[in-house]
Amino acid sequence: MSNPPINIDSKTAAVFQRKNYELVRALSSGSFGQVFMAKRTDGSDEIVAVKVMDLDKANDNLKNKFYPREMKAMIDANHRYIIRLYDIFRSNHKLYIFMEFAGNGDLSGYIKKHKAIPEQLACRWFTQTSEGLSYLHNGLFIAHRDIKLDNVLLNSENEAKLSDF
Repeated sequence: MSNPPINIDSKTAAVFQRKNYELVRALSSGSFGQVFMAKRTDGSDEIVAVKVMDLDKANDNLKNKFYPREMKAMIDANHRYIIRLYDIFRSNHKLYIFMEFAGNGDLSGYIKKHKAIPEQLACRWFTQTSEGLSYLHNGLFIAHRDIKLDNVLLNSENEAKLSDF
């Protein structure tokens, strides 16, 4: 499966440069924007995922309620099985979300590729996802509201991490 082409304007490219990131490749594309893999250029070479959302394409309800709530929740969340948010800001009618990179994709992609999940691995991912949900619910009093295979990401250690809540 090939990655979508990197399709950004000069203002978006300038934002990445100003924040000390270099685009590596596009990871996915949706109706409101794209997700990229980027690398820090300040010497650490840390790899992150960057969601770039076009706020002009998002409806008002989504812009004004969902994204601010999601961002506050992600900033407050500090748990092994929750994707970490590093930075967020608005510029040029776009929302930039710099977050932990999950190098093994999502559960949906895993199932498409492998057709099934071995029972032991399914139990481990279910436990990890449950621990993340419990932390959100009992620790931060947040309901995820969008639990689906696409929102359970797999990091390089093959751990399940929740995103997009």
